[in-house]
Amino acid sequence: MKLLRLALLPFSVVYGCILWLRNKLYDWGILKSHKVEIKTIVVGNLALGGTGKTPFIEYLITLFPQRHIAVLSRGYGRKTRGTVFGEVDSTAEDIGDEPLQIIKKFPEITLCVESNRLKGIRAIKAQNPDVEFIILDDALQHRKLIGGMKILLTTYQKPFFSDHYIPSGTLRDHKIRARDADLIIVTKTPDSAYEKSKNAIGSKLNYLKKPVFFSQLDYGNYQSVSAQKSISEYSHYAAVTGIANPELFLEKVSQDHSLEKQFRYPDHHAFKHSDLKDFQDFIGNFAAGTVAFLTTEKDAMRLLNFEHDLKKSGLHFFYLPVQVKFKEKKADIEILLRNYINGTR
Repeated sequence: MKLLRLALLPFSVVYGCILWLRNKLYDWGILKSHKVEIKTIVVGNLALGGTGKTPFIEYLITLFPQRHIAVLSRGYGRKTRGTVFGEVDSTAEDIGDEPLQIIKKFPEITLCVESNRLKGIRAIKAQNPDVEFIILDDALQHRKLIGGMKILLTTYQKPFFSDHYIPSGTLRDHKIRARDADLIIVTKTPDSAYEKSKNAIGSKLNYLKKPVFFSQLDYGNYQSVSAQKSISEYSHYAAVTGIANPELFLEKVSQDHSLEKQFRYPDHHAFKHSDLKDFQDFIGNFAAGTVAFLTTEKDAMRLLNFEHDLKKSGLHFFYLPVQVKFKEKKADIEILLRNYINGTR
């Protein structure tokens, strides 16, 4: 793997130079950025994915239960085009798996998918004039828009300053863009993290002179997608993942249950009937009704397209919901966010 990264390094250098030039064109005003009147919270990362943006957006929504909130996403993986508003009965093919996860949990919000963020904001304001602020999913690198409060997420396991530009690494935007963030969230911090190692990451972010917070993943109880009994009644378990970095999820479910097999697919994998056939072939090795498949909440959104087929085929699926939690400084970050939304920033 190290030899492959070394071989790809020249391409990463070229990619980094292109990013630098693109950002400079915006800095110099040759490419135009636009400010919008409505307040926006921009949630983004510099890497390709897997930093936990969706759970963090859900956390933001829970902070303002009485406010009129909109979420704007490009809806990666959807089969529709243009501007689409999400509903509880939408599908992942309509709006994408992550937006579907959000709207199913928070049906009271306005959810819009549109790759052109400025166009999406205009559509939201036209659709719902009562919206007070918009949470922009994965828009930190969208420089056509001047965001309000900008939040950069980076993982504890691979912070952006230790990463490389694609294709030798996972960085898709220039590291210098971290300076534009108003605050930094180091996500997926393990309980076992030593204070010394956490401080080491914090010290490497000191140059940004921005608030730095460490968040963790808080797993909930297994929820049924197509299962007909409780998870403890099964005797064999397999994991199914189609997310960018499934390692922490697999570690968690392996602690809970002894896994017979792992089915691993690329991020945003569009499940097909051939996948269901693979699952059926696997359960054929065991007594009927003894195998449970464990998957992520994001994957479950795509598997819902096959909910009837799963039940008909005897494929019993559970998903594991996850939330963001702050072990420390929780009040500090919430004060920053509320001050911005309430207009004191």
